[in-house]
Amino acid sequence: MYVTNRSKSWEIVNSAFVIFTFFLGFANWFAFLYCGYLVKCKKWIYYSFLYAIPLILTLIMRKFTDITFYGIIMSGIISIVHIFKIREDFLIKYDKKLSESRLSNTDIDKLINAESNNTNLSQNIENVNLKKDTFNEDTEEKPKIQGRKIDF
Repeated sequence: MYVTNRSKSWEIVNSAFVIFTFFLGFANWFAFLYCGYLVKCKKWIYYSFLYAIPLILTLIMRKFTDITFYGIIMSGIISIVHIFKIREDFLIKYDKKLSESRLSNTDIDKLINAESNNTNLSQNIENVNLKKDTFNEDTEEKPKIQGRKIDF
């Protein structure tokens, strides 16, 4: 059963971050950082810092003691379970983000044809003057139509 409306291969490719958790504490934090950054979820970014604490302590102490070893292994095991829990939520949020960033064909047509639908004040005034001139042909001179001025 699919989590999103996309194909199973799309879900597998976009779940590749799960691989980082299998390095047992050395790269598990990166998977959560990636997920949090991609879908703008601060909670997952905070979890990445939490899972990085044992590794940071090991680097600061410059020793691989029993405490840091077990801390890294435990955070690695917990992060594997945790990443599979958030995977579905990540795929749903990421799919929503991608679908919102795309424009539909009607939106594209509106953007392309927006120039032809736009009128400015001078064009509206000229249209009013031309309508008046059709009723009153005794006027001296018809106003010149200048068009739009575009500054770059």
